[in-house]
Amino acid sequence: PRHVAFFFLLTLLNLARVCGAIDNGLARLPPMGYNTWNDIGCKNMSAAFIQSVADKMVSSGLRDLGYKYLVLDDCWAVGRTYNGLLMPDLWAFPEGIKPVADYVHSQGLLFGIYTDRGALTCQRRPGSLGHEKQDAATFAEWGIDFVKEDSCFNPDVTHEVAYHEYAVMRDAINSTGRPMLFSLSGGDTWYGEVGARLGNMWRVAGDVKDWMG
Repeated sequence: PRHVAFFFLLTLLNLARVCGAIDNGLARLPPMGYNTWNDIGCKNMSAAFIQSVADKMVSSGLRDLGYKYLVLDDCWAVGRTYNGLLMPDLWAFPEGIKPVADYVHSQGLLFGIYTDRGALTCQRRPGSLGHEKQDAATFAEWGIDFVKEDSCFNPDVTHEVAYHEYAVMRDAINSTGRPMLFSLSGGDTWYGEVGARLGNMWRVAGDVKDWMG
């Protein structure tokens, strides 16, 4: 019937409006993969370790089951250059981040990276506050597919400021022209109401701890 078709069309239009906030067509289904934080935290992080995880995701069959994302969480960066570019830990990543991303891609996987909306990350590494456009451009140049942005070390924690700062990174990611899934790691329930306007996915609770029992 015509009214059923019209309702279906309205549903599709509303869905498109919500999902189009970051304009990249990603995360129409929940993304699946691996994140370093729930495995090693900041310990023993290295390019070789990331490559071994990529190999295992393939050999174990996880990739073919849809586990596509391999995300490098906090502790990969140590500072910024004189002109503000993020500096990876060269002991852990002697050739930088791009070759790591290239290897992950060569295995048929997608590569993600971590930052923070504050001046520092949760582990006191450089955050993206004031560097959003620069960092998004760097991530695009490295071939990043997934950006997780945390919410530590920000002097103003009001809802409006948090929303604005996440929107700045959202727009910076959009401006690169590279589809990068944007994951808000705010960790509060009030992100539930605005998450779809700001990113592809949004967290509304704290860290999952002792998840292996």
